[in-house]
Amino acid sequence: MKPDDPRSEPAEGIYLSPRNVAVALAAGSLGGALFAFLGAPLAWMLGAMASTTCPALFGAKTEIYPSAVSIMVAVLGVLMGSAFTPDIVKQAVSWLPSVLLMIVVMSAFAAGGYILFRRLGGYDPVTAFLRQCRAV
Repeated sequence: MKPDDPRSEPAEGIYLSPRNVAVALAAGSLGGALFAFLGAPLAWMLGAMASTTCPALFGAKTEIYPSAVSIMVAVLGVLMGSAFTPDIVKQAVSWLPSVLLMIVVMSAFAAGGYILFRRLGGYDPVTAFLRQCRAV
């Protein structure tokens, strides 16, 4: 996005509180640091998500500027991509059984959800499909 792109900042009339942005940044930073200290995988992403969810569940408003989100998506993409080494790619073949099992299980859940929404919920086929997509 270009800097003058209207999608890069909140829509006109929507005001992001600097206090709420600070709460989100502080919570995310603390959570990322804690997860990194504990040696968790994807510490800065999972820690920030977990630690900003906690205050939000208790009613605190957490906001962030859309332009900052775009930048961080790129940073996280580079971090995740750089974590793939040739050894990990070699191990990917051994993941095939579990990946296939996951596909079968998720397909079964999706089909079951569709049938439930269609028969018990009385939804038309398109709505039942879209509802089960959201449910799974």
